[in-house]
Amino acid sequence: MKNKRIQCWLLLLMMVMLFGGCGFFTQDQEAVDPNKAEENNEGPVEQDKVELVLYFADDMGEYLHPEVREVVLNGSTPAEMIVRELIDGPKKDSLFSPIPKTTELLGLKISDRTAEVNFSRDIQTDHAGGTASEVFTIYSIVNSLTEMEEIDRVWILVEGEAVESLAGHVIIREPLEKKERLTAPR
Repeated sequence: MKNKRIQCWLLLLMMVMLFGGCGFFTQDQEAVDPNKAEENNEGPVEQDKVELVLYFADDMGEYLHPEVREVVLNGSTPAEMIVRELIDGPKKDSLFSPIPKTTELLGLKISDRTAEVNFSRDIQTDHAGGTASEVFTIYSIVNSLTEMEEIDRVWILVEGEAVESLAGHVIIREPLEKKERLTAPR
C-alpha cells in the first residue's frame, strides 16, 4: 500500500513537471524585457528624471529668464544635464542660449560647494562677443548651476585651464556666485 502511494505521488509529480514544461499550466506570454517595455505597450521604463531650472537670455538682452524642464538623466549627473540643456537651448521662442552650440562640456566636478565646469575652447572661439553676451553666457551657467542645493559658486574653465575671460569683458579666473539682479523680476 505504501509503495503504491509513493508511485502515485511520483507519477503525479512527473505529470506536473511534464505538462508544466510544455506550457499547459503557464500563461501564453513572452517574457517582458524591462528595457523593451515601451515596445510591449507597457509604457516607458521608469528612469531617473529630475526637474531643472535653466536660465536663458531674453531676445531684448535685458534679463535671464528661468525655464523649468524635466529631463531624464541617462547616466549624467543633474549638474551635467543643466550644462547640456543650456547648450541645447531654450524651448521658448522668446529666449536664447548665449552659449555657442559648438561648445562641448568636457567635465564637471563639485567640491566644497563649488562646481568646476570644463568647456571646449569653442565657448571662446565661437562666442558672439560683446559685454552683454559674455555676461549672459557666464551667468546663464552660474545662475542655473547655483539653483542646485549643493552648489554656491561656479568656476568656468576652458580646456581644463582657468582663463581671464571668455570674450575679454568679464573676469572669470575665480569661482563666481549667482547674480540675482540679472534675472527677470517675477
